[in-house]
Amino acid sequence: MIDACRGEDEIYHSIMICAWSRVEARRWFLHLAVLSGLLGADQALADWPMLRGDACHDGYAEVEIRSAYHPTWAVEFENERLGTAMEPIVAGGRVYVATHGGSVYALDVLTGDALWRFDSGVPFLQSPAVTGNVVVAADTAGRLFGLDASSGEARWVYVTDVGGCAAAPVVHGGVAFIGTRQGCMVAVNTVDGHEHWRRGIGSPIRQTAAVAEGLVFVTTEALHLVAMRASTGEIVWESKRLSGQSARDYYPVVVKHGDRALVIVRTNPVHNFADRINRDRRFLAAKANVDDSDWQKLDAWRKSEAARGTPELLELEQAAVAEYVATNRHAQTFFVFDARSGRELDPAPILWAAGCQGVGVPPAMTIDGRLLVLFRSAYGNWNLGVAPMVALGVYDLESNRVKLLFHRHGFQPPWNTFWGTADESQHFLVASNTVLIVHQGTLSAFDLVQSNLVTIHGERDTYGGLRNPPWARNEWHGPGRGGVALAGDRIYWQTGSRVLCLAPGKSGPVPPVRVIRGGDVKTVRRPTPAAPTASMLRAELGRNVGEFLSARWAPLMVEPGLAGRQFFFDDTAAVLEALSRAYPHLETNQQSAVLALLADEFERCPPYTMAGRLALNEGQRREWSPPPTESLLRVGADQPPHRFAGVYAAWLYGQRCGQTGRVLERWPEIRGAYREFVATGWKLDTAKGDLYANRYLRALLAIQDLAQKAGDDETFADAKSRFETNCEALAGWWRQVGAEAGLGTFNGVAELDRFIGRGNGLFLCVAPHRHKVWLLDGLSPELAGCIRDRANKAVLPVWQMFERLHATWWLVGEERQVHFGENYIDPPDLAAGAFTARAWLMRTSADELGRQVDLPFCRADLFHILKLSVALDAAK
Repeated sequence: MIDACRGEDEIYHSIMICAWSRVEARRWFLHLAVLSGLLGADQALADWPMLRGDACHDGYAEVEIRSAYHPTWAVEFENERLGTAMEPIVAGGRVYVATHGGSVYALDVLTGDALWRFDSGVPFLQSPAVTGNVVVAADTAGRLFGLDASSGEARWVYVTDVGGCAAAPVVHGGVAFIGTRQGCMVAVNTVDGHEHWRRGIGSPIRQTAAVAEGLVFVTTEALHLVAMRASTGEIVWESKRLSGQSARDYYPVVVKHGDRALVIVRTNPVHNFADRINRDRRFLAAKANVDDSDWQKLDAWRKSEAARGTPELLELEQAAVAEYVATNRHAQTFFVFDARSGRELDPAPILWAAGCQGVGVPPAMTIDGRLLVLFRSAYGNWNLGVAPMVALGVYDLESNRVKLLFHRHGFQPPWNTFWGTADESQHFLVASNTVLIVHQGTLSAFDLVQSNLVTIHGERDTYGGLRNPPWARNEWHGPGRGGVALAGDRIYWQTGSRVLCLAPGKSGPVPPVRVIRGGDVKTVRRPTPAAPTASMLRAELGRNVGEFLSARWAPLMVEPGLAGRQFFFDDTAAVLEALSRAYPHLETNQQSAVLALLADEFERCPPYTMAGRLALNEGQRREWSPPPTESLLRVGADQPPHRFAGVYAAWLYGQRCGQTGRVLERWPEIRGAYREFVATGWKLDTAKGDLYANRYLRALLAIQDLAQKAGDDETFADAKSRFETNCEALAGWWRQVGAEAGLGTFNGVAELDRFIGRGNGLFLCVAPHRHKVWLLDGLSPELAGCIRDRANKAVLPVWQMFERLHATWWLVGEERQVHFGENYIDPPDLAAGAFTARAWLMRTSADELGRQVDLPFCRADLFHILKLSVALDAAK
């Protein structure tokens, strides 16, 4: 029955089993791609010179997947984390790996020995690219390097933008193309670093570009796909806004279809992904007349003969999904455009499936020009997990239909081959007639002709059969992703912040992991860029304050994943705190505007009252891609602190803006907020911790000062006593975490799940999948001084542990730091809290703070204004 329903397409299989030899067929296909202009002549037979192998990112590889592989070497880089979206880059007998520690390593392809290391001193967030004897790599300090592939010496350096790049360079025709985190696309000559062109696009770029048909394609974080002339940077067309939150980490895919080229882009869901998965499952179940009211009934369905479907049922489902996506825009995360005109084609019948709220996996081209896709269907035999109704298929662009594939192993995939659940990330490459299935834990292969599904290497709930290095917790078994390069007869697999090399031959155990220590490798060092001057920081502060003053802004909404929706800048306390810190550093005209705004805010909606809470759906949206109205509601664990916490913002407004008299006029109201807080009986629980402990303690310090000035001795004494008791409890937390400061490996999924569900001393578990580094959040200079006085010996070890785990903490909106749950980013409060802790607890130099201010997370970012102001305070 399965064989009969496999839906073999005559054209597809005629190509697969035609009389040509496999080598001749592959050569024919690649030469056709070169002639058609999709690939440059220097790319067609290269190893794996850039992300996904070439500038089209079509996922078709000119290699043969063998019947068995064994690991020949495995390496990790001591205290250097690798990004989850990276791939190894292979060219000229070397494997190139970039790290969050600021290194680019060249390894021998056969042995894994480190040949050289380039040290930029600042993180690389994505893979490099290779063309000729030049390695092109972009760091986050605004530098694009052209490195000599033989030695690691810098041939040239091109300055991109403040904040640098999160994307990988793509090389084509001797030019490197890359987008910046500030929103510029640049084209640079790979021989000498000469700028061909630079084009501002208006919002951050976190997607690696594609190049084909004389055009450069990239999707911005405002979710517009933009096509530019590769020769000049002229914008040829720009799509309307796509649905979703981001197009980060992956790339557009360009494929030839008849006499035209098409561009495919994936996004992630705008809704919480658990909600998206459930909505789509319910829709599919209803169309198939399946009872999905509990998992046992679903499990029984997927193991039944009926789940195999019929061609007629599959067509009915495909038509229904196409209509569903067309009429429910937020369900669409798969977009197809004509490369020349920018015309968007009818929505494909493909629903989202991925892990951690991530961007949907891009398609991979098959040898006949169709696209292998992971999609959702009530039918098939691919289900194996908690979120079923997923399948593999081939998408035909002409008919706008997905033909369901079947494997030959019964009702579900064999263990360690395919993880048939809608909430885990797998991605795919096609090598001739074989699909390589890439997961963080496993590599497997699916034969498109024989329908055979086999494990190549790895094990469930590991990283390629291994546990995590202690310093790398940015990945999690399953929901994240790994990256591979196919070169020669070997597979290079990056997973768990390691690189494994697999060679043909009988499978076997992973050899001992070799630890590469940067100091032991021949190293070329690049000086760290000069810190921004105080005048540069003041100018940036002025621009950002000006943006904030230009409109009435709505609170920021972030939907990171299973952590649940979170809102920021949703009360006047956030406005008063950021602008009061900024006030002394502003030009006179801006100071006047800020004073007027703060006076109005303080009078109309004081931060210590319920009136200080802002409406979530009113004002101009801050997000690069605005959320739907239905998402502008609090859910779950997103609960604000008691209004008493806003007393600190009122006190700071008085101190920094010379408005203490105005604040004291409201003393009765402030005292009322304090008494209401006291009546709650709050105290810092020494067993559980408290997300808002720092905010309450700094408010207790503030009210002591205000009470003294108001002549209220009773309130002063009471607040002082409560502060002393709770500050000692907080210091106890610091001492405990400091004593336990150390990093370990999770010895199995049970330990990881326990951490996700409970947290630890440093990570407060607000809810499963939602942790906060609460010791660093909501500090003030005064409270930081109290912590140093009472727990001084703990401060350094706690910070060192934090920084080892959060290797790129200051880079807002980028790689999630610690995988405490299924989320695709850290909200911006992590970087803000760590930055102020670095300033006030660690008393870091003004230069170092200036280097770590980074960029705004969103429009009118009050955290960015706060960080700039704190850096300027340190520069005094």
